[in-house]
Amino acid sequence: MFRDFVINAGMLIAFLSMCYQIFGSTGLNHKLPMQLKFKAGFIFGIMGIILVEFSVKITNNLIIDLRILPILIASIYGGFIPGIFSSLIIAVFRLLRFGFSEAAIFASISILLLPVLTYPLFRKQKPLHKKWIYGLLLSEAFVSIAYAIFITDPMYRVLIIFLFCSVSSLVAFALYHYVGYLEAYTFAFIRYKQEANRDFLTGLNNVRQFDAVYNNVIGAAEISQKKISLFFLDIDFFKKVNDTYGHKEGDNVLRTLGDILRQNCREMDIISRNGGEEFSVILPDCEYTLAADIAERLRSMVQDTPFLLSDGTKINITISIGIASYPDKVSDLNVLKEKADEALYTAKRSGRNRVVSIE
Repeated sequence: MFRDFVINAGMLIAFLSMCYQIFGSTGLNHKLPMQLKFKAGFIFGIMGIILVEFSVKITNNLIIDLRILPILIASIYGGFIPGIFSSLIIAVFRLLRFGFSEAAIFASISILLLPVLTYPLFRKQKPLHKKWIYGLLLSEAFVSIAYAIFITDPMYRVLIIFLFCSVSSLVAFALYHYVGYLEAYTFAFIRYKQEANRDFLTGLNNVRQFDAVYNNVIGAAEISQKKISLFFLDIDFFKKVNDTYGHKEGDNVLRTLGDILRQNCREMDIISRNGGEEFSVILPDCEYTLAADIAERLRSMVQDTPFLLSDGTKINITISIGIASYPDKVSDLNVLKEKADEALYTAKRSGRNRVVSIE
């Protein structure tokens, strides 16, 4: 019997690893969209079914396994919906697989009650380890009552209850730490993934993300034949800012410019810092006239905004912007980026602090 419990524990750990691969981009938490909550409930329900299939038969109508633990994990980390959905799947399978005996009906009702009764406890902001303790004690109480009712031999009854509670507590202790490791790994993965696509200084997209988004937007525009505009903009004489005030203050200027771009572009526009003092804005579904208005508003806003340095000093900067718009100014989508870059170069060469477009 102990060997079967070890197999159950091994399957639980393997299944949890696969589950966190599936939810690697979001983690398992109470804020999941409803569709993902049902998905999580289904996965943990399948996990419970597998454990039931590998259960140990102790009487004609009574089996022993660790099916309570997938329900417990689903309820603690996913919330009520994953918990109740997984318990429903396991309860229905238990009845269909082993028949509608008194023991099976009692076990199915207990399984369904577990997420219902633990929900008020888990809903409160209790430490995670206390949720595990409360949930495990309640789960073991349900199972122990079932064994106390349906096992007639007193010595055998005590032995089974002691064995089940001991093993389930040990496995739960191991799973608590293993899920903690998986949660930390998932959080780190999400953070590193975000940092890989974000400019650490401004919080805008970095050049890698710009290239990926640009290719997707261009591909979509080519299929739908919708208009699209692109800005490349550059801070004028930014080297003088660094040389005069230092690179730390230059970083403050870059951060402030990033904020101005966020606040004055449309919600759908994709803003990136492409490197150094160069930024870009992809404007989906945007004709040239609107793009030119947005660009001029940005140029004017930057020109009129005092940039505050860390010592309280206020300085003014200007930007030059190059615009390329398809199909109003550029007929070939494949050269949109080159045309925007050419327009920016023209703006810099012809006096700076201006907006230029090239056909």
